[in-house]
Amino acid sequence: MKQLRTTSSICPKCFNPVKAFIAEDAGAVYLLKECKEHGKFRLLLSSEPDYYLELYDFFFDIMQPEHKQNDFILHLTNKCNLNCPICLANANEYNDDYPADKLKQFLSKATEKKKIDIMGAEPTMRDDIFNIIKIVKQFNHVCALHTNGIKLSDYKYCENLKNAGLDEIHLQYDTFNKKTDIKIRGTDLTAVKNQTLSNLEKLNFSTDIVMTVLKGINESEIKDIFNFFSKKKFVKEIFFLGHRLLGKTHQNDTSTCMMPDEVLDFTIKNAAISLTRQNMKIFQKLYFTMLSLFSKRKCFYIHHYLYFRHKDSVMPIDKILNMSFLDKILNLYRKIYRKNKLSAKVFILSMVPFTFRISQYLPSLAFASFSYLLNFITAFNLSKLSNKFLLIGFITACDPYSYDEKISANCGKGVISAIRGISDNGAFDNIRRDMKNNENISAD
Repeated sequence: MKQLRTTSSICPKCFNPVKAFIAEDAGAVYLLKECKEHGKFRLLLSSEPDYYLELYDFFFDIMQPEHKQNDFILHLTNKCNLNCPICLANANEYNDDYPADKLKQFLSKATEKKKIDIMGAEPTMRDDIFNIIKIVKQFNHVCALHTNGIKLSDYKYCENLKNAGLDEIHLQYDTFNKKTDIKIRGTDLTAVKNQTLSNLEKLNFSTDIVMTVLKGINESEIKDIFNFFSKKKFVKEIFFLGHRLLGKTHQNDTSTCMMPDEVLDFTIKNAAISLTRQNMKIFQKLYFTMLSLFSKRKCFYIHHYLYFRHKDSVMPIDKILNMSFLDKILNLYRKIYRKNKLSAKVFILSMVPFTFRISQYLPSLAFASFSYLLNFITAFNLSKLSNKFLLIGFITACDPYSYDEKISANCGKGVISAIRGISDNGAFDNIRRDMKNNENISAD
């Protein structure tokens, strides 16, 4: 076993602080920690040590913890119209509705454009949801809604969301299989979700599909989800969220949990999506570079890739970019950045255009790329992204098992909560929330 670095974490059982370290063992990278009372914990971070270490070094050479947070999760309510067995919140167990007037106060003091991710449990349970959206847009911020989609099966409701100014929808969609839907969400939502999709498509609502991936339950559907939604031009993003243990599921068995790298590994080896580790690594460097270029925060563990739509085909960006040349200039950017940040920024902006291959796609690709670049300059807004592009992401929610203090310092989400206040670190807020819930359970 080779120790790579040390960090601080918590025991996932008692929430007491514990020392932890990242280690390479038997051809994989793990987060290891030990609690005196509850024993040892071992979490797979990556099955490809070289991939992990190269990206880790690149990320921490160019990403600065002092980058300001401009993306906030608004916990609008704890109410929900489902009772999901995998609920990451403690839905319907307490009331924490966030007051509209407090939101207005927070946004009125913002000096930079922000993205407000409206979440719940289920945010559409709030009767004043349209007014909440209007408040966000009143102050010229990006507004996103994260939803199970039940209420959006009503076309008029969707239309009212659009008219209120909502920029984008993040829709739970885990499976095409009715039995699997019942296992994950507690009920068959097939008909409801299909109607919701029809409404979103009619309104051309910029949509992100969020598939929660559970090991041994629905990972085999990654290919089907990708193939189906990649053809829907109103869908501009597909996120594969590895299952974690938060909220109601905190004490559950970890056997269905997956970190982003494990979901990525399964996708590359089994899902037949056009994607390789090497190209993913290079694109991750590009993504990290864009974040550092415009001083944006994002979690190291989140992986992204980009696809280009042309007529009826969907092709990976590596068919259009010279990836080996791109890798060379990104590595040069990293070296220059450590000596002179301004010179590095001038260098990368002048060199990236030369990575495009000359092809029939170049004119439309150039326009689409400009829309992608603009999203880094301000707050990321799917509605401003060309539908020529499809983003995919392998993402996670930080839980007591995966919490790593050094990684969380760059968390890409802040939090606005009625109970816990405002924080620029969503990862630690997850821990605080579950810590409080654990105290309440112990008291009972």
